[in-house]
Amino acid sequence: FHNPIAVAADSTGVRYVVDWNRNNIRKIDLGDVTSTFAGDGVAGNTASADGLGTAAVFARPYSIAIDADDYLYTTDRLAHTVRVITPAGQVTTIGSGIGLSDPIGIEVHPQTGDVYVADYGNGKVRAYQRTIAPVAFTAPPTMTPQTWVAGGGVDKEGGPAVGKFNNPIGIGCDTLTTDIIVTEYSGRYVNRVSSEGR
Repeated sequence: FHNPIAVAADSTGVRYVVDWNRNNIRKIDLGDVTSTFAGDGVAGNTASADGLGTAAVFARPYSIAIDADDYLYTTDRLAHTVRVITPAGQVTTIGSGIGLSDPIGIEVHPQTGDVYVADYGNGKVRAYQRTIAPVAFTAPPTMTPQTWVAGGGVDKEGGPAVGKFNNPIGIGCDTLTTDIIVTEYSGRYVNRVSSEGR
C-alpha cells in the first residue's frame, strides 16, 4: 500500500481498500492475501479510463461503498466522476457530464440501493437512483441521476435548490429511514437530508 484511505467489506467479508496515491483498489481476501482488484497503480494520473481490473485507470479515488449485490462504488476526485466496479472487476464511469467537482464521500442506502455523493467542490449532495438491477453480476446496474440535488443555494437549510453545504465531505445513512447524514468540512455541521433532498 501507499496511501490507503478508505475500506469497505462485501457480504462475504472480503475487504476492499482505496489506495489513494497509487490510484487503485486493493482486495484483501479472507486469508488476508492482498491483490490489486482494479486500477493500473500508476501514481500521478489526472484522467480516468474504464476497463477490466488493472486495465482501468483512476485519478485519485477516495471513498468507497458496497451495495447488497457486492458492487463497489468509489469517488474519483481528479476525474470528477463516480466509478462503479462489478464483482468481476469491470470498472464503469457514472456521473460524468453532470458537473461534479471534487466528489469525496459516497454511500449506498441499504433500503433503496440509491447512491449518494458528497460533491465537495460544488457544495452539493448528488443522488443516483438504481433503475435497473445488474445482470449476472458482470454488468453494472443502471444508475440514473435523480431530479433533485441538495445544496447549491444560499441558505443553510431548505429544499433541494435552497440548502447549501460548505464543503460536504462525509455521507452516512440512517438505516431506520431513507434519510442520509452529511458532514460539512468547512461549515462544521452535521446535516440530515431526506430522500427528496430536504
